[in-house]
Amino acid sequence: MKTTIAVLAAILLSGAAAQAQTDNNRYHASVLGGWSAHPGLDLGVARPGVDDSFNLGARAGVNLNGIVPWNGFSLDADYFYNRGDFQGASNAILNSHSLMANLTYRAPIGERFGLYGGAGLGA
Repeated sequence: MKTTIAVLAAILLSGAAAQAQTDNNRYHASVLGGWSAHPGLDLGVARPGVDDSFNLGARAGVNLNGIVPWNGFSLDADYFYNRGDFQGASNAILNSHSLMANLTYRAPIGERFGLYGGAGLGA
């Protein structure tokens, strides 16, 4: 049952890379999520298997156009929740939470798709 729920959640959340976005030229926010893979997790000397599962997150930011002398920069904050189930009889669950602060540059290429890069700090 847990696997079915996780698969359904992953399918529902993975539409268009699971990004629903709002943007009003200065502030932006998006909801993110989708499928997660957990290959080769090392826990000390053990290497337990972890089933694929899902992640959920949100991002909020501010465009820095007019605040800094260069256009295309934004300051963003991200939160992500990631889940995976350990394989085997233990029925243990691996949950993680992360917070990130990012400085992102979006190249003004004038197309429907975008080109961007950035750097961030997180925990």
